[in-house]
Amino acid sequence: MPKKNMSEGCGYFCVAFLLSIFVRAPILSYPSATFAQAYTIYDPKPANAVEARVLRISIVCRDVDGTSKLWAKALSLPVPEILTADPDPRSFLDFRSTVSKATFKRAIIQLENAQLELLQPVGNVASPETEYLEKHPAGVRRVLFAITDPNAPERFAKLGLTKRTQGGRELYIESSAGTLNVPTEWVIAKDHNALDEIAAPTEVKVETLPPALSGGMRHLLQIGTVAREIKTRSDQWAAILGAPAPDLSHRGESRWIYHGALSNAPFRTAFVPFGDVEVEIVGSAGDTSSSFADYLDKRGDGVQHFAFSVADMDAAVEHFRAIGLEVGMMAPLQPGQPPYNIHMMETADKLGVDVELFHRVICCDRDAYFNGNLHRLDNDPSPR
Repeated sequence: MPKKNMSEGCGYFCVAFLLSIFVRAPILSYPSATFAQAYTIYDPKPANAVEARVLRISIVCRDVDGTSKLWAKALSLPVPEILTADPDPRSFLDFRSTVSKATFKRAIIQLENAQLELLQPVGNVASPETEYLEKHPAGVRRVLFAITDPNAPERFAKLGLTKRTQGGRELYIESSAGTLNVPTEWVIAKDHNALDEIAAPTEVKVETLPPALSGGMRHLLQIGTVAREIKTRSDQWAAILGAPAPDLSHRGESRWIYHGALSNAPFRTAFVPFGDVEVEIVGSAGDTSSSFADYLDKRGDGVQHFAFSVADMDAAVEHFRAIGLEVGMMAPLQPGQPPYNIHMMETADKLGVDVELFHRVICCDRDAYFNGNLHRLDNDPSPR
């Protein structure tokens, strides 16, 4: 991961520009990143741009001790402290079950620009979280966003989001059948400074963390979701953000090596920028030879992967393999790309999501699009 927080410097410029693209225009929709091509955008920073951030992602698991240690090993981070307690009433960040007496063991994995909250139900209280864990070893059950948009409260109310006060802040709660097929929660900030204040507890400077694996990053690039009906999910994102309905007429075929064999499984993608993180929506149908289709077959719509970047792909993949995490899917060599620059590590059962590794990529750069998914190659060879 780079040794600087990419939300600093030109981050504000990029955040404002990219979010205005989505909130004021249709959702970005392109074929897979496997067919990489640069798209240069010269528009200046628009007026009245809307900003947003991903604050915290909550993952439920059967074994928070083992899962937190594995996350720590995968990202070369300190093993987090595990606490057993009810959610802190002073914190708007903490996950709260819809069941009032549900208690969890909890650990926080601190990334540069967001937090992962790992939760293990404690006791015999029936809850949606314990029900989920009867079917799956681990998985994402909440994503918490912050957004600066004065029209959001009225829009959220019309969409049926539940409003509650938590830790002194108003949160708008989306149901489990919402945009990600997991509950999303939204905090509304009045302006850029207020957004920075809200996000501050979830961000750290890279200098406070130990060196990253293989010169890579702990900067979350992408929350990858899968959907059987991409139009339905994309329309939901448009509605919740107050954007026009997306144009998904552009289809793409991706070429992947899946479990060692070449796959031409077709799928469509849409991308929603949230500051220096993006949400990817993958629509998969037909050919099941991909990590996306496999997740849909086993779990249905949901959060399938997180994307990170590494400076040395070979070393990063070997690092993951050394701790028992194998490659599920990777991109073959394409013209103008480094060889095998994308690897999807098959980690959903152990970490709650698959982990997608990009080779020296930075999210959400306005000057060079990596085939539409807001990533670009970083050609700076200096150490990070």
